Amino acid sequence: MHGKLLLYYGTIWAAAFLGAMAPRSLRSAWAVPRRWKAPLILWAVTIAVTWPIVALRELDFTPALLNITHLASSMVGGPPPLAASWVADVAVTLGLGILWFDWLFLAFARDEPGFRRRVIAALAGSWAIATAAGIYQLFGDMFFLNRGLFGALGRASGTMIDANPFGVIAAAWGPALVAAAWLTRSRSLRALALCGLAASWLRLWASAARTAFGTGVHRVRVPRPCGLVHPAPADVAPHPRDARRRRRRRRGLASRWP
Repeated sequence: MHGKLLLYYGTIWAAAFLGAMAPRSLRSAWAVPRRWKAPLILWAVTIAVTWPIVALRELDFTPALLNITHLASSMVGGPPPLAASWVADVAVTLGLGILWFDWLFLAFARDEPGFRRRVIAALAGSWAIATAAGIYQLFGDMFFLNRGLFGALGRASGTMIDANPFGVIAAAWGPALVAAAWLTRSRSLRALALCGLAASWLRLWASAARTAFGTGVHRVRVPRPCGLVHPAPADVAPHPRDARRRRRRRRGLASRWP
């Protein structure tokens, strides 16, 4: 709420995050489904190989510029040390995201209800706080927790400082909440998820992020939620309409092939 946010603070959180995942991940092979394994590993290798080149490019391939803080790396960029550190921070964030995705399959492969209860619920709470801040910035004080470039541009950033990822997360989480709610039989949760979807689109609008708008359009076109466990967990009963459709399909096949 107060003080100056420094890029290097993220290193502490990244180290704690990696430390929580490492014990189980180091003792196991990749846990993601086979069809996802190749693209995810290729993505991780690409990040690991290319980020040093991108960072060196920000230094004009001159490591001595790491000690120069009064020059800009581009017309509108910061000093070379800041630009190179930002590239490294992005690489760490993407790499940890891939490892976390694999860790989720490892830790909750047979416990999707636990995944929804312990992971989805916590992330949804974080989403709700950021969304509430963004909506307040839109209708109340745009400079609340948003003092900087995006506040001056009239773009809400919630609690994330940057309006662009704020909008993308809004676009992704609205449909995700609906998908998670439809895995249950609770009408109240489904109604709450639809309200969350509306709030996410309001948050997306407040961010004024074009990438977020494209992401949101794509997400609402996804026809069905995809769970971590296949088949569906035992606590989720099939819808009676789906059962009737399966019976009609079986009868149709039986009439074709006597």
